[in-house]
Amino acid sequence: MRGRTLIVAALLVAVVSGCGGDEVADEVTTTAPPTTTRVEQRQLLGHWPMDDTEPGAIRDASGRGHGGTRGPEVGVTGESFRFPEITTIPDTNRLATIPDSPDFAVGGTEFVVSVRVRTTSAGEHNLVQHGQNTVSQFWKIEVNANGDKPGVAHCTFVGEFDSVGVSVDLRIDDGDWHTVTCRHTSTTTTIDVDGVWASKDKVTGAIDNDQPISIGGKPGCDGLDVECDYFVGELADLRIEWAP
Repeated sequence: MRGRTLIVAALLVAVVSGCGGDEVADEVTTTAPPTTTRVEQRQLLGHWPMDDTEPGAIRDASGRGHGGTRGPEVGVTGESFRFPEITTIPDTNRLATIPDSPDFAVGGTEFVVSVRVRTTSAGEHNLVQHGQNTVSQFWKIEVNANGDKPGVAHCTFVGEFDSVGVSVDLRIDDGDWHTVTCRHTSTTTTIDVDGVWASKDKVTGAIDNDQPISIGGKPGCDGLDVECDYFVGELADLRIEWAP
């Protein structure tokens, strides 16, 4: 694996079912606040404010050089990116993408992904992801946990040993801004939505692939065998951090 050293406490075997919706069977089991590294000890691996107005640009404000591109259908407000209503499937012009980097691999350290979201749609939406269910390892933040909890944010990490999904029963499809944070360690995955916590203990193992980070939906889909899960709404302030 590229990137940070993975510390594995146990070896588990996972079966990730389905090819269309990135399904994972695990759901939240606790609402206790997690034990995490202090924020000031984390290192910023990437920060995309999504306040760009230059055509096609998505800049990385972290200084690590992870700039990307956005499709011509992605709107800009000066404070966020706006992803339009779906008219064509597939349609990569409605996505923003960031080239792959070892910084985006998940190991045994604390790995944190957060994004601000505003939407009025409760459909199946992938907000940000590194890889998708056409590869064996990936992570993502989405809205709507496989159709059973409309409008609910969901964190998914699929690793070399097992997969984990975690959510909170808090709908975010009300048109207001919400902050969703996913934290992954060698043993625990946690979601924080506007300060509401939930976590699940699971050893996933390493999570790495050579896919770009995709914002607003899957980069590889056909709408039939592999659903596109396009997001409709606004996104801002995407951050990736890690801590030893």
